[in-house]
Amino acid sequence: MSGVSLAADPVAPQNAYLENKKSWASFEPPGDDKYDWVQLFSKEWLKGEIITLYSFVLEFDSDELGLLKLDWDEVRQLRSAGHVGLQLENIDDEQDNIVDVGKLVLFENQALLINQGYTKSYARTRIISIAGPGYSELELWKADIAFGVNLQRGNSDLVGANLRLSSIRRTTSSILRLDYHGNYSRAEGVQITNNNRLRSNYDLYRNARSFWRIYDAEILQDEFKNIDGQFSLATSFGYKPIRNKKTDLELTGGIGNQVTRYVSVEPGESIKNTSPFITMGIKYDTEFNNWVDFLIDYSLQLVDQAKGQNTHLFVTTLSTDITGDLELEITFVWDRVKNPQPDENGIPPKEDDYKLIFGISFEI
Repeated sequence: MSGVSLAADPVAPQNAYLENKKSWASFEPPGDDKYDWVQLFSKEWLKGEIITLYSFVLEFDSDELGLLKLDWDEVRQLRSAGHVGLQLENIDDEQDNIVDVGKLVLFENQALLINQGYTKSYARTRIISIAGPGYSELELWKADIAFGVNLQRGNSDLVGANLRLSSIRRTTSSILRLDYHGNYSRAEGVQITNNNRLRSNYDLYRNARSFWRIYDAEILQDEFKNIDGQFSLATSFGYKPIRNKKTDLELTGGIGNQVTRYVSVEPGESIKNTSPFITMGIKYDTEFNNWVDFLIDYSLQLVDQAKGQNTHLFVTTLSTDITGDLELEITFVWDRVKNPQPDENGIPPKEDDYKLIFGISFEI
């Protein structure tokens, strides 16, 4: 028995390990025309597809890990396989943002955009949003569904349900929103709530903080408020005095027109009313931590004094992660119409409606 194998250099495995570690530390992803690559400041590399960057969150789709939401300040490098669109804040605040398209190579604080053999360099701090013109229309949309149920049995029977459907489409310089809210309930076999609100608006951003809400449309039906159907259309301008990865504060103001058809009116009164209005709004959205969000959304419409002097809609929501894309939501709603239209018996609806909703939401 020669024992030669026992004489191997004991330092060799350690040297091989150090060499392998050094090799991984200097790893660079291969040139790729199919997959995008992201490197975190932890030096980890991820392969997949860039979906969008908005509000300091990068959405990145990995085949193995699924859709990831990465804080923008966690991203060290970013390399796109194909062309993406960048919205960049102009250095001169008096001019609009720049929207540029190309293959993106980001390294820490510098971004290179390559298109048709030309390379442009931008400071990372100027990047407001990223969206891919090469991506499918479906990938630009995000949606979530929230559903709540209220059941009561015993001395009184009550069955209630509420549904919220929300969707949003983001590009490098615009946001399109579609929202539906519906509430229905019966007590002792008698219907006591039945209302539906459909809203859509389209924002075009001038820069990172100011935007033009080209249209803000709403359709409302609430028979218990004596509203058979109401259509509002407005245009407004908005500004965000606070915009960071934790908090977003939005102020809006504009003008519009409202057409209302009532369920019934007193003799001699018109069943339909048209009125211009002034609108103002405030929206405050903040993230307490990684799993709790808080939202306040308030809007005011100053309309025809004879048909409801002003309307207020105040919504506040506290949401917390349960697991994955599933969240628990607690929502309080205050809906007020001053001087509402009386019905055919001369009885006006109550001015204020309050709702406390417990529900579950799921992001699609």
